[in-house]
Amino acid sequence: MSTATIAVVDGEGIGPSIIAAALEVLAATVEKTGTSIEVQRLPELTDRDEFGLVVSDSTAGKYQDVFDAGTPVLHGPAGGRFVYELRDKLGLSVKHTPIVPWAELNNAAIVDSRRTAGADILIVRDNAGGLYQGDFARDADSATHSATYTVAQVEAVVTSAIDAAASRDGRLTVVTKPGGVPTISRLWRETAERLVPSTIELDFLEIDNACFQVLADPKRFDVIATPNMFGDVLGDTATVLLGSRGMAYSANFGANGRAVYQTAHGAAHDLAGKDVANPVAQFLSLAWLLRESLGLAAESDIIVAAVRRELGRNVRTPDIADEDSMVVGTKRFTERVCEEIRATNG
Repeated sequence: MSTATIAVVDGEGIGPSIIAAALEVLAATVEKTGTSIEVQRLPELTDRDEFGLVVSDSTAGKYQDVFDAGTPVLHGPAGGRFVYELRDKLGLSVKHTPIVPWAELNNAAIVDSRRTAGADILIVRDNAGGLYQGDFARDADSATHSATYTVAQVEAVVTSAIDAAASRDGRLTVVTKPGGVPTISRLWRETAERLVPSTIELDFLEIDNACFQVLADPKRFDVIATPNMFGDVLGDTATVLLGSRGMAYSANFGANGRAVYQTAHGAAHDLAGKDVANPVAQFLSLAWLLRESLGLAAESDIIVAAVRRELGRNVRTPDIADEDSMVVGTKRFTERVCEEIRATNG
């Protein structure tokens, strides 16, 4: 049997604890299935500037070596400019964030489950241009930050969204702000109108309306394509449908199969070391890595099913608990998921 390899980065804040939890889940899965997976640990992130973690040339080189070997990365959350620099320096041009509410969490939902039932959204967000990758400066009297998009950058996102929509329900919404950001919005609209085939149902929304609609009528959406800052805001807004940001996961993709799978929430430094962090998003990012990058669909399904069974029994970390829940910490929730995996039939 051939051995697959994944690279792992702890991140910061709650990152080390939820990555450790995900690796326990991985160990239980390979024990159950007999799959051979080697884990390559990348060094701790330590390089910082005034904004927090950054990607030094040395760190970028280590990631590049991993990608050159065709190895996907399971990444813990990291703050500062780190995620933006990683996407820029390593060519991870597109971010995918699935938003799929689970019936098992209806009792923890903020939005009425009658609205969320059946919702299945994929947000396809730019990583390469726009405000987050613009030049910025500060002096005593002012602060500046530029935003630029090239046609090629927009084409990469729209093409990825088209491919996703073609494999799903065939609907694509492009989110911009024509009045507030007219030239960039026009570029996105023109690119979508040029590239999207007639087999895909295409519409456009402004970001403020999209944030409302994703909560008020989430089933109207299939795939959403959007610039980076709008995608960040919309993605975080949409996590309300999941019951907690601790349920939100994502992946950053680039050319030649390079991929970084991560949570779609931050490092939550205030929760670090307290055994209360929800590890589910890290488990789901691991499951996605196994399916998407390694082709291990059965192993991916085992993890997701085990998590859903525990949530269905109302076993919860504090962020998704109600008055009737069995409230457990990160470690105990992980133990229970691992027990579920080992007890899986087949």
